[in-house]
Amino acid sequence: MPDVYDSALRGTRKGMRKRGGLVRRRVGLIVGFGAGYYFGSKAGRLRYEQIQRWLAEARQSGPVEKVQAAVEARLERMRQQTEALTGTAVAPDASS
Repeated sequence: MPDVYDSALRGTRKGMRKRGGLVRRRVGLIVGFGAGYYFGSKAGRLRYEQIQRWLAEARQSGPVEKVQAAVEARLERMRQQTEALTGTAVAPDASS
């Protein structure tokens, strides 16, 4: 069943703008993905390895380690609260 709002706007400038905006967004999205793929492939393996090193350094930085410790502490408190409420042990996540 066609949407009443769309059929009421069909043929009007407002309706054309609505459909045109959607097409423009789709085209922009496709162009953006294409450009990212192109420039990413041009960067190659060396750039990929450089980005990986930056990410590894960032993960080991002081602020990130503090946040990670705070999150782990909060998860442990939540596990303890869950165990207290249910009376069953909750195994820690394998990724921690």
